[in-house]
Amino acid sequence: QLQLGPDVALVWEAVRMQFDTPRPALQLRARIDPFAVAPLLTRLQPGMGWQGDMRVGARLDIQAGERMDAEVVIERQDGDLHLAGGESLQLLGLSEARLTLSVHDGVWLFTPRFKGRILGEITGSARVRTSAQDRWPAADAALEGDVRAQVADIGIWGAWVPPGWRLGGELRTTARLSGSFGRPRYHGEIAGSGLSVRNLLAGVNVSNGQLSLIHI
Repeated sequence: QLQLGPDVALVWEAVRMQFDTPRPALQLRARIDPFAVAPLLTRLQPGMGWQGDMRVGARLDIQAGERMDAEVVIERQDGDLHLAGGESLQLLGLSEARLTLSVHDGVWLFTPRFKGRILGEITGSARVRTSAQDRWPAADAALEGDVRAQVADIGIWGAWVPPGWRLGGELRTTARLSGSFGRPRYHGEIAGSGLSVRNLLAGVNVSNGQLSLIHI
């Protein structure tokens, strides 16, 4: 067992190291038992007001020899995250949070997936192509991928806007990744439909709005 932090430990299930080959070889299977995320986020961002009982665990299966193969999964086990600000407490409403790294045949595939009442749904993938023997992608390794996010009703963001304002409508974003591992590039768009913004005291009442922003 390797202690990574006050409440985070890497538990070995199988470890094998071999040094009598041209390239030292490593075989590792391990896990990180579920731990509370809020204390870790608080240490990293002390001013954000992170709270909550969400726990995250991880699984690792790495074989680094003549070829590099790996499966790493980090995912939410249970609970939720909150943001405390002033006298308010804003729940993210997370039902799924998962990050996956898969390395096979020289392809490094990173896949995020988040789903929550406030965040909406975020999915996508980033793919880096390199040699099957490389232990880590070179800076000039080709990168491609995309990230998609969708919020079915931005009215659920009401707790995040000043008092008196009301929001509504659907928002979708898409970002496409290109370039290289060392110098990534992206372009994408933000689209909204049925958008509404209202504040009766300020005399603002916009309905059925459309939004289209493109970054090239």
